[in-house]
Amino acid sequence: MTVVSDTSPINYLVLVGCEELLKTLFSKIALPAAVLTEFQSEHALQIREWLGRRPEWIEMRQVELPQHFFAGSRSG
Repeated sequence: MTVVSDTSPINYLVLVGCEELLKTLFSKIALPAAVLTEFQSEHALQIREWLGRRPEWIEMRQVELPQHFFAGSRSG
């Protein structure tokens, strides 16, 4: 199963050395462009280093939300 991840799970699992847990739970992790941008912060040195040698099960991809994604959360 491929899942899309935001910044926090990747960030904290890399910082504590447990990023392989993600591979155990999911076969592929997709990182959207916005997550990659967040990882470029000057305070994210360890994450930037990890991305430089990222495993093959981490995919960089453009993720687009369907138009109706937020339709149910709007109050009217």
